[in-house]
Amino acid sequence: AASRVWFPRVRVRKVPPSTTAVGSARWPIVWTVIVAESGSKKSPGADVTLDLVRDREAQLHEEYVERLVEYEAELDRYERAKAAWRSQKPKGGQADDDDPPRRPTPPVARSVWVDDTTTEALAVAMSENPRGLILAADELNSWLAGMDRYAGKGGVDEACFCKSHTGRSHNV
Repeated sequence: AASRVWFPRVRVRKVPPSTTAVGSARWPIVWTVIVAESGSKKSPGADVTLDLVRDREAQLHEEYVERLVEYEAELDRYERAKAAWRSQKPKGGQADDDDPPRRPTPPVARSVWVDDTTTEALAVAMSENPRGLILAADELNSWLAGMDRYAGKGGVDEACFCKSHTGRSHNV
């Protein structure tokens, strides 16, 4: 089992003991790997922790579904208001002082956990989840073998994860 935890809302500041100046700041990033013989019950051990993550993921999904229902109702009201606004505009094409109604913003599906992803999809998920994500792969080999699977030669997945190990950014 392998996982990476990223906490972008928390910064750790290293202050040299001989000075009061603030040194470099780093995001806390936790990498864990359980290494043991096949059949030694690594996955059940990891599942004890990941079950809590999965419970949170299910809760976030339920919240998203509720927000989606609200959004669809808002979108329906917006469409009716837009049609009413258009019907009130003068036929001569002159601008009306009335601003058109604003389209509602669709909800974002929050998440805390990913397990099978490309770096491009991971970048989107991380941008939508500013508190961070847990990348958990049941098999370390599946995570390593999945790198650059869509890019063929010259992919950047490995480089992206190497950079993320130290908290450096990666633009996609």
